[in-house]
Amino acid sequence: MDGLANGRLRRLLVGGVRRQLVVGIALVHAVLMTVFVVDLVTRQHGFLRGESVHQASSLARTVAVSSSSWVLADDLRGLAEVVGSVSEFRGLSYAMIVDPFGRVLGHTDDAKVGLFLVDPVSRDMLLGPEETRTLVVSERLVDVAVPIRSGTETIGWARVGIGQNAQIAALRQVTRDGIAYTLIAIAAGTIFAIWMARQLTARLTRLIHFSNAVKQGRRIMAGPPPQMDEIGLLEQAFTTMADTIWRREEDLRKLTRAVEQSPVGVMITDIDGQVEYINPAFEACSGFPAGEIIGMRCQVVCEMAGETVQYREIQSHRRDGSPYWEAVSVSPIRRPDGAVTHYLAVRENVTERRLTQAHLKQSMERLVASNADLERFAYVASHDLQEPLRSVAQYCQLLQRRYRGRLDADADDFIGFIVDGSTHMIEMVRGLLEFSRIESRGKELGPVDTGKALEAALTQLRGAIENGGAEIVRGDLPTVAGDALQVIQLFQNLVGNALKFRHRERAPRVVVTAERAGDWWEFRVRDNGIGIDPAYVDQLFVMFRRLVDVHEYPGTGIGLAICRRIVERHGGTIRVEPEPEGGCCFVFTLPALDAGYTGERNV
Repeated sequence: MDGLANGRLRRLLVGGVRRQLVVGIALVHAVLMTVFVVDLVTRQHGFLRGESVHQASSLARTVAVSSSSWVLADDLRGLAEVVGSVSEFRGLSYAMIVDPFGRVLGHTDDAKVGLFLVDPVSRDMLLGPEETRTLVVSERLVDVAVPIRSGTETIGWARVGIGQNAQIAALRQVTRDGIAYTLIAIAAGTIFAIWMARQLTARLTRLIHFSNAVKQGRRIMAGPPPQMDEIGLLEQAFTTMADTIWRREEDLRKLTRAVEQSPVGVMITDIDGQVEYINPAFEACSGFPAGEIIGMRCQVVCEMAGETVQYREIQSHRRDGSPYWEAVSVSPIRRPDGAVTHYLAVRENVTERRLTQAHLKQSMERLVASNADLERFAYVASHDLQEPLRSVAQYCQLLQRRYRGRLDADADDFIGFIVDGSTHMIEMVRGLLEFSRIESRGKELGPVDTGKALEAALTQLRGAIENGGAEIVRGDLPTVAGDALQVIQLFQNLVGNALKFRHRERAPRVVVTAERAGDWWEFRVRDNGIGIDPAYVDQLFVMFRRLVDVHEYPGTGIGLAICRRIVERHGGTIRVEPEPEGGCCFVFTLPALDAGYTGERNV
């Protein structure tokens, strides 16, 4: 029989090249797989034992962290609850809490509470270094002890023992699986497996390199995969995913910095209003540190929470009790499916703004009252002054007619000065009265055809126009919202001003045009008169301020002040622009008819 078997084996080995290759690889692979199975079982044994040590260490740390406060309080009931919380852990043989003297403070077996540990392993634990220690590693048990600390002081030990029955069963299963895998691998053939393994190893190493780079937070710009098969597609997808993760992390870091450095307070709560985050600006404004706020329920957010952004200004109190006003906006934070998961509250300290607004309101009320008093005073004063001034002027004129030439020359001059002064004073009082009536007797704004208003003004100035040989040029003028009489007076004063301050060497020429500018019409009244020094343009509209000799150009100095008051009542502005070739251009604005301006000034 032995000879027959040897002959068959010899024929099997010395057959064709294909047979030898297959048989040789099969034999080699069988040896390798046998070694692999033995190594696998050995490694699995070590892995399972290490896993048991790791599980026991993690469980012991959990018990140590959870029991530190109870050990300090010497609360056996609390320690019993801590130990009981891990009693259902799979494979747990026991869990105990021991004080530094070996007395059992808590145990999964209540009967052992209060006993002292005197076995050599326990004594070695108590007398050894105060660090996590593996006390027992055997085929049946793994015992790990972790010190319980309060600051830097060890106040006890958490000790956990895990049985190895499940690991032994798993090891036996691994052994059976290893044998089965060996037989399957030999049957499937090792040639293609070895070749594919070499190909895959190199390409999988590339993926591992990329994954380690992502784990370290580095961005690697990988080139295209060498081969676009399944693994090549996986490499491409992994590269795309890594780039997306890097960009999103960068965006997240940017948003985090923005919120942390925001000058306004930011608070994030869950849907029940429980605070999960506040930024440094909120801490600085409220005086409450994050540790006191996080976890509390914010009543303001609960009251304002809704499906849309809510805004409110409320009075809050700082940690020291001092009050302050803050503007609070609460908006929902939604998932992609639209469900609200959190609320964002932005809180800005507006105490200074509210104080400023209150002071401004008080100042405006006082200013309005003061202006009203001044207008009433100006009207009453100018109205009541006219009669005595008129009497003085009349008597002075009578005195001048009766006694001219009967007194000496100086007396005639003095009487003339009195007559001129009183006449000028009457004109000034009349102008002041006219100025005060702009607001008190102004009519409600309505449609005003500025072309007709200009014609009415020119009719009033017909004598001056004809005497001076003036040329009046007008463009297409619009209909505006205004007070018709005051618009006529505005044109009359500006055109009359151009006729009065004419240049001696040329006939007066006045051009009136208008151009739309948003909700306003911008008018320009341009003349070729004596012009104005640019240094004095700011003084031109001041009441009674005259920039020329009163004897050469008589007047009261109130006409342009009246123009400014009329324009301002209509909500517009007025200015003067010196012309490069002489003369000047008055530019003013009046509201367009479709702008809806009612004459109420915006403060």
